Amino acid sequence: VGSGRLGDVGVLVQRCLVCCVLALIPGFALWLVMEHVLFALGQPPAVAALAARFLRLYAPGLPGMVLFEVLRRFLGCQDIVLPFVPITAVVTWLGHPTLLALLL
Repeated sequence: VGSGRLGDVGVLVQRCLVCCVLALIPGFALWLVMEHVLFALGQPPAVAALAARFLRLYAPGLPGMVLFEVLRRFLGCQDIVLPFVPITAVVTWLGHPTLLALLL
């Protein structure tokens, strides 16, 4: 695939994962205090509370989403897309409705 420098691609994937995890830490912290941030920005308390609850439910899935996106792009560059079709279907049809049911 490409120039055949798969070792370099592997190093880039590792760097991408490290950068994403480093970006995930402040993002995760922000999600945990989002109710206060939204309230400070002038959102109604009910909206801020519901948005914060939504983010707290989705927060444990952030590392998995980061890993999924990095691997999806890594394999997509090699024209390997089939494994992600069933994964995306399962998450879309089961994961999101389950979390939304917990939210409401």
